[in-house]
Amino acid sequence: MTTESENYTKATEKMYDEKMTWLYKENLLTKILDNIGKKSVEVGMLFLNVNGQLCDNITSVDLSDSAKFLDGSIVKNGIRFPPEYIFNSNTSGVLCIILTLLSCVLCKKCNTSIDISEGVRDTDGGIFFEDRHYEENEHYFDNETNTEMGCICLKTACIFKCCPFGMKYDSIQRQCVTDTDEFNPIVFDAYKRILNEKAKDIFHFNFGRAKCENDEVSIRIGELTAVHNLRLDGKLYIELPTSIPPWVVRGPDKYCIDTFVVEDDKGNVKTSLDALVCFADEPDNDRYMYVDIMRLHHCHSGGLLLAARTPQSSRQSSDSVLALPSRWLRLHVFNADSPQYG
Repeated sequence: MTTESENYTKATEKMYDEKMTWLYKENLLTKILDNIGKKSVEVGMLFLNVNGQLCDNITSVDLSDSAKFLDGSIVKNGIRFPPEYIFNSNTSGVLCIILTLLSCVLCKKCNTSIDISEGVRDTDGGIFFEDRHYEENEHYFDNETNTEMGCICLKTACIFKCCPFGMKYDSIQRQCVTDTDEFNPIVFDAYKRILNEKAKDIFHFNFGRAKCENDEVSIRIGELTAVHNLRLDGKLYIELPTSIPPWVVRGPDKYCIDTFVVEDDKGNVKTSLDALVCFADEPDNDRYMYVDIMRLHHCHSGGLLLAARTPQSSRQSSDSVLALPSRWLRLHVFNADSPQYG
């Protein structure tokens, strides 16, 4: 003979299975996972507050301000609640299943967010704030702070400033120090410098150094080259004469930019716009070749001889000769389609 407790457990398991079937059928499990921003969350974690209990004793979702459809279902935060999962607050003594989301401690949808509580809501669940429109899936409510948070990096490029505003990075002391000058780095689009907007109006700045991987090291770009441009998309374009091709591009998660205090070869202290950038600890010798074009000779075989010094040969103080067919050089160096090289 089964006990009341066993019956309760079986009823709970049955309703849990029915609920999971409904979730998969309606393709809502993915939506819920997206809503709480944790795609690796175990399914069981979704139902910490969802067990077969009396409706009066379960934590539920207030649906009074949500849209109701003709079939009796209600949609809130992108989740559809079918009629059988909706109850009246006056109901008691009925075994229910209420689909609830975890606390927003777990539902952070983005790594960087800003308070948009003062924004204006539209009828589609979006919010207008500071000339930006956050779609319904681009903002969330933080129960801890009782604020509406917007995922700013979905609306504009987020980049790292090594130090907070009002400070610059002293590479001699290796710390942030007070800076009385405004931080306003030059920004370029694909072709030219942007003149009418300040960097603060273009980007959202996070503060601190980029986190390099274990096989990467942080290098101050000024030690390698004087030419580096901050692009409109937040990427850093770096000219490196020793690289093949002679430039590299680093995404916003691979550098921090700031005004740097540096000491030149003569011991003079100066400030300049610079960046700490993550580079591979061991450069790929197929990509990086410290090229000294010593001589370029035509060969009887129709090829060209290019004298180059590789990192290994440079250390050995000897030159190695790289033989390349002239056709390859025409295609990749001179551009064979150009009339002057036809």
